[in-house]
Amino acid sequence: MAAAVKESILINIENDSNSGRTKMNSEYSNNGLTLMLKTLDVFIEMETNAAETYKKLAHEADHEGPRALFAWLYNVEGTRLRRFAERRRGILHQHPELIELGAYQPRTNTGLSKMGWGRTWFTKGNPLDILRYAIDNEIRAMQFFRRKANTANNPTLKMIYNAAVAEQEDQIEYLGGQREALMQQMINQDAKQLNELSA
Repeated sequence: MAAAVKESILINIENDSNSGRTKMNSEYSNNGLTLMLKTLDVFIEMETNAAETYKKLAHEADHEGPRALFAWLYNVEGTRLRRFAERRRGILHQHPELIELGAYQPRTNTGLSKMGWGRTWFTKGNPLDILRYAIDNEIRAMQFFRRKANTANNPTLKMIYNAAVAEQEDQIEYLGGQREALMQQMINQDAKQLNELSA
């Protein structure tokens, strides 16, 4: 449900923005597409920070299990990063005038996405702790976007941030499901070992 709402919001933003295009630079600054591009800059920076952190932790992991799990998380974030980057490239390909008129310039350091990636308080050898760490990162991102949505005065920008909240909710649900499945697998393994010892 969240994914459908998120996609509907983003499609409506693009359609509304296309119908109201203008060549006035001062008006472009409030254009829906410009707002979306600036928000995508934040999404991309956040996913880049997360992916780089998981890549670093994969290299630092002492055992193959944690190393493989961090590598998997790196790939998950990389997939999201590529999706956001492709959306930004698509908008700019269709609307090169946004850059030509100075309404938008791509940014790699927005200053809005520093939310504590890389806090390694967990035990590296415990995969449940690793996934808990990843979920906590997504929760912080969701809370960040929710605060931005609640304080946004521009209706289009509010819609974009609400779409970002839905994106994070999807990711939290996905990682939570992975953690629950892993927990159940560990419980089953422990039960099997107990049965073998008592046999």
